Amino acid sequence: GVGQAVSDGRRAVELAEADAKEILTGALAACARALFFAGELDEAWAVAVRTLEQPAIERHVPSLVVARSTLALVAIERGSLVAAQGHAEKAKAAVGRIGTSRSWLGANASAALGSVLAAEGSLVEAERRLTSAERFFTDEVATLHHTWLLVLLARVRLRRGRLDTAAAALRSAGRALAELVDSGTVSALAEEVERELEAARGRSVSGEMLERPSDAELAVLRLMAIGLSNREIGER
Repeated sequence: GVGQAVSDGRRAVELAEADAKEILTGALAACARALFFAGELDEAWAVAVRTLEQPAIERHVPSLVVARSTLALVAIERGSLVAAQGHAEKAKAAVGRIGTSRSWLGANASAALGSVLAAEGSLVEAERRLTSAERFFTDEVATLHHTWLLVLLARVRLRRGRLDTAAAALRSAGRALAELVDSGTVSALAEEVERELEAARGRSVSGEMLERPSDAELAVLRLMAIGLSNREIGER
């Protein structure tokens, strides 16, 4: 549960400060992420910033990536997209330095970048980033991070007008939420996306276009309409 994670995170920081300074960055980064999921944004920001202020933080790449990703997520919630993008890009760069892009750590950076792109309205690229991250968050049991990614994917797919795939992601998130003791802000986010989905279904039934096709998508549609094969469309 998120509440227990916050309690454990704060205790871990206390223990590290007292007798294990070498793991303080990890304790701080983990605590900051738990605070984010608890909706304690100001404290999450402060703890993540403190993580980055630790000596030799550049050598503690996992802690740096989690802290930067958390700062990006908090900045999105505050509406500071420029700051969010900066933190997300730095998280991505740190992952690249140690060659772990295809890992749970890399997925943290991808999730942060995908969240920034979604907030900016770059939905196609946001879905690509979030889908990549979701694979690495998948586990044999329900976890908060994976559930959160499923809800984010549902929202992006919904806003792209892909109602069926959005609903499927939301159903998977719902099953995971039922297994979690305390999901913090994720359950409220899932309820919000569910309401958006129902509203979009109502609009689609009335014939409203949920999202205009991009120029590239329109080009493909026009070529399909004149009977070209997939290969020919690809060549064009």
